[in-house]
Amino acid sequence: MCYAYFMLSLFPTLLTYQLLAPTLLRLALGFVFVNFGFTKIGRQKTQKRLFFETIGFRPGIAYVWAIALIEIVAGLFLIAGFLTQIAALVSAIILAIAILLKKKHPSSLESGSGFLVLCLIIALSLLVAGPGFFAFDLPL
Repeated sequence: MCYAYFMLSLFPTLLTYQLLAPTLLRLALGFVFVNFGFTKIGRQKTQKRLFFETIGFRPGIAYVWAIALIEIVAGLFLIAGFLTQIAALVSAIILAIAILLKKKHPSSLESGSGFLVLCLIIALSLLVAGPGFFAFDLPL
């Protein structure tokens, strides 16, 4: 039997739509990552190139393009619901590194630490919960 019939809830009929929550989280994180990627190769290209060269990654422009491409692809995969758990894992790794960089170099990233931690929690949730509704893959 489904646990939804035995779980106390103020709105038990809403539990029918419980797979909608990962869908909304997946779409939100996907759009955030697409935005991160396009911002890196757009208006922040020079700033990010200099930052990568400052921390020892030369040539910086190659790292900017590589990370931006990874972020855009991961974001598009999340939006489409394609290989969601893999895209969520890649996103979680990028976000964990971004949080560490934000701690070490506070002015290096535009996003606040709280926002990055929230995105990391969403990515980890998607890794565990799967894609939800309207996806091309199913949770493994």
